[in-house]
Amino acid sequence: MEYILRVAVHEDAWQRQLGELLELCARTPIREVMLMEESHQILTSPFPRKKHERMAAVYARMAEAFAAAGVRYSVNLVTCAGHGDNRVPARLALPFQRFVGEDLAPAHAVYCIADEAWGEYTAQISALYASTRPARLMLDDDFRSLNHTAPYGCFCETHARLVSRELGYDVTPLRLRDAACGLGPDAGEVKAAWMRVNFAAQLRAAKAVERAVHAVSPKTQVGLMNSGEPAHSVQGRDMDALLRAFSGGGQCLSRPLGGAYSDALHTDAVEMLTGMSLSMAAVHSSTFWASEVENYPNTPYTKSAAVTQLQMQLHALAGADGLTLNLHDYLATPLPLQREYAEMVCKAAPAVEAVQQLRRGKTMRGVGLPWRGDEALHRQNRAHTPDGMLPARPLDAVLPLLGVPVQFTPAATNVLLGDDVLCYKKAELEAFLRGGLMVDNIAAEHLCAMGFAPLLGCAPDGRIEGPCVEQISSAEYARQWAGTLLCTDWEAVRREGAWITRFAAAAGAQEICRLLDEEKQYLAPALIRFENALGGIVCVLAAPVRTLGWLCRGRAALLRGLLRGMPGCAELPFVEGDANLAPFYYEDAQGGGLLGLVNCGLDDARAVLPDGLRLENALDDTDTEPLRLSPVSVKFYRTCPQQRRNKEDMP
Repeated sequence: MEYILRVAVHEDAWQRQLGELLELCARTPIREVMLMEESHQILTSPFPRKKHERMAAVYARMAEAFAAAGVRYSVNLVTCAGHGDNRVPARLALPFQRFVGEDLAPAHAVYCIADEAWGEYTAQISALYASTRPARLMLDDDFRSLNHTAPYGCFCETHARLVSRELGYDVTPLRLRDAACGLGPDAGEVKAAWMRVNFAAQLRAAKAVERAVHAVSPKTQVGLMNSGEPAHSVQGRDMDALLRAFSGGGQCLSRPLGGAYSDALHTDAVEMLTGMSLSMAAVHSSTFWASEVENYPNTPYTKSAAVTQLQMQLHALAGADGLTLNLHDYLATPLPLQREYAEMVCKAAPAVEAVQQLRRGKTMRGVGLPWRGDEALHRQNRAHTPDGMLPARPLDAVLPLLGVPVQFTPAATNVLLGDDVLCYKKAELEAFLRGGLMVDNIAAEHLCAMGFAPLLGCAPDGRIEGPCVEQISSAEYARQWAGTLLCTDWEAVRREGAWITRFAAAAGAQEICRLLDEEKQYLAPALIRFENALGGIVCVLAAPVRTLGWLCRGRAALLRGLLRGMPGCAELPFVEGDANLAPFYYEDAQGGGLLGLVNCGLDDARAVLPDGLRLENALDDTDTEPLRLSPVSVKFYRTCPQQRRNKEDMP
């Protein structure tokens, strides 16, 4: 594992900082230091060029000392477009098109990537730092057509002009914003053009940075600290193409979303792994994955060493090649006064490296939650709000927390929600229907409109207009939870522009759950299971997924029972027992597996795994209580191929 420390360098303190960094590297596993121009806790908008010239001169002197000590030196251009808006004085304002968010108000000091003058400036700044010969140069995640202050832009005049040129008719910033919110008869056409323009501008700027850097330092690896995949999708990004553009033909370099800037529990703890895993599933080129272990604002008052250590282990399990460690504050506080995290890195390193070795050669396995980068393009913004632009993926975190292992590529059994089915061609959807498939009501209605109703076992027959609650009506899959109620969160569903569907079940379909009104009177099926003519097993939900009705014991028991009987799921390590235990499972070509079991809560918890699953503690032979986990911790187990799998593999 490569440990890469990110540190903000101050002009007036760099010599002291250099000495402290060299001492830190001498006593920890950290062998690479990635320098950032002082920012974030003083200024979150870009500096003028003269500041970068001075910082590059400082970096050059520090680079010599790092080289002499055998420490790799890299650069993080921490602010190029602007992370959040600042009302800066005129001397700090740059002469570029300002970013315009969904409020249509120009930012004070955040800039638009589509401005070619901004692109030239950023390429020049990157070349300045490249002249110091860093091993890597990474642009931070403000390289995007979004923003940390107003997160859904950019709707500036430059974007409006480019979209108008793309479409052949005039489009105003207001029309752009409204189209992104699903308003107007041509909303889909305008939004699609806006997304194409976004990505074309990003790709152009990335190529300019790559050319500028490699003209000065051909061996410097160039990459991007990226955002989450839903945010990439809204921008029209093809992440594979964007990372290749930065790489210039070399290995891609990416820092995927790491999550947990502060202490994390429950779904937030799960997202420390799933956010990164989703980003990895979106990129197919050879990539160095430098994960994001970021403790902003870098204090144990907000993020403990224990959660930071857990995050490092989970990122190793996800497949990180290196860990970018953002451990110290941005204000040049002496490192001896900030010892907690560095001491934790020393303690955590042996287990992190052992997990990295165990994970190598294995692939994530579980129920499929497949990702397509164009999900935002197909998403129908029914709420007509900026939030409604983002693809919704609630099950990425919810299913693991309910004890269900997942993967982000198609599997034998998959879950498709809402408009995501529109990302696929008919032949692809038919392939999903030949296996195991779970869909919500909106996805099912799309499939029925495409002619797939006979394969679903039901058809829409209106909507549930009033209050309703869900009841588990079958004991076959939920056992003792049969008869218990589950929340539909029906009013929140309405506020988001969605609905609950009244389905008419076909002959042979099995009602697993039902909808009741406020007087507990029967309304319609809530969950239908159907074995179709193609040999597939399909489960249709009458309501969209809402975490209020999913993060509960009854739903967890029901889902585990249902999914275990779906194609390809019999051998997966579903977890029962106490709550908040999330399994992440990886398997090699021979069927040998690695199970990471995470306690995402604050209670001691004991897991119960399927009968016949043979486990061997992967890291601690002295573990006296296997499958019992302390709060906010992870254990790792080797799994062996099972007899049933061997039989299935026989011709």
